[in-house]
Amino acid sequence: MDETMFGGKRPGKRGWGATGKNIVFGIYQRNGKVLTFPISSRAKDTMQPYITRYTKAGSLYYTDDWFAYAFLPIRGNHVVVLKQKGIPKGRNHINGIEGFWSFAKHWLYQYRGIPKAYFPLYLKEIEWRFNHRTVGGVTETLVAIVAPADATNQSVTWSSSIPAVVTVANGVVTPLTAGTTTIIVATVDGGLIATCTVTVNPATVAVGDSYSGSIVAYIFQSGDPSYNASVQHGLIAATADQSTGIQWYNGSYTTTWSNRNSTRHRGSQYNYNYHITGCNCYQLCGRSSKSL
Repeated sequence: MDETMFGGKRPGKRGWGATGKNIVFGIYQRNGKVLTFPISSRAKDTMQPYITRYTKAGSLYYTDDWFAYAFLPIRGNHVVVLKQKGIPKGRNHINGIEGFWSFAKHWLYQYRGIPKAYFPLYLKEIEWRFNHRTVGGVTETLVAIVAPADATNQSVTWSSSIPAVVTVANGVVTPLTAGTTTIIVATVDGGLIATCTVTVNPATVAVGDSYSGSIVAYIFQSGDPSYNASVQHGLIAATADQSTGIQWYNGSYTTTWSNRNSTRHRGSQYNYNYHITGCNCYQLCGRSSKSL
């Protein structure tokens, strides 16, 4: 478990005393999923209700040394992760949740700022993407060998140069998104370093596959047997009329078709049950459709 702040650079005090930031509390199950909660402060009274509701009594908790976690030994087993210059001392760590923070901030950076009122919605979208990520496949394990074999202290620390691409914990490498990063392993005694370059390739998907919460579809191109230049191509399926609530816009708000097996498929696959017209940007529609 950990807390962090989201927000761009501003004049004035930095760190936890900075103004205009969004504070977020996160719970990460080791090698599992993450839960995030925008909070008003880092006080115990603010975070404890989330811990009580979303974790089981008797769990093993890893946190930093923030005093708000001091009650955890009463609820379960509590390991306090101490750091020196940002690197955990010993083998205990909270790399999982810190990897998610890096992933989330890297994802938000592309927007160059978002309305503060909508931050919780963006945060939950990123949480959903992280928990349902498919890029990269299974984890891999790296092994560090310390020589000589009879060295008194053989403890090492692991880190990733770009945690948004890959996180590493005790040598277990977990891919998060496509890209290349460097895995760094350092001896606790002497600070000797070895590195390994890891590349995560984009997942290979086919038409009809589930990917990032959507179904992969093929958009007809000029020259395809079913292509019709007089109609618009690139539809998103829905199970009900979306003309109210979430509306589809193509110059004007458009009522959707919801008749089963419509012949007006306009480039979508024939086996879709429902079809929507009026959207010529399938990426925009695809992002919205997972909320339907």
